[in-house]
Amino acid sequence: MSEVLGKVCKIVRLQLGLKDSDPLGPSTTFDDVWCDSLDSIEIVMALEEEFEIEVADDEWRKVRSIADVCSIIEKWTA
Repeated sequence: MSEVLGKVCKIVRLQLGLKDSDPLGPSTTFDDVWCDSLDSIEIVMALEEEFEIEVADDEWRKVRSIADVCSIIEKWTA
């Protein structure tokens, strides 16, 4: 999970304009980092492009944390 986690955190930081020093880990929720619906869409698009996956909207709506994102990605790339 660490490779996926690293890529997910990098994308979230980039999309939200967070600094490398800002704490971000598996338990971080998108509410913690003030992610709004437009940010979510941009993050999803970047993740789908990075990992070459396409996940249904209803599955992405269940995502609340970085760990949730990693679980979905690992499921689709395994």
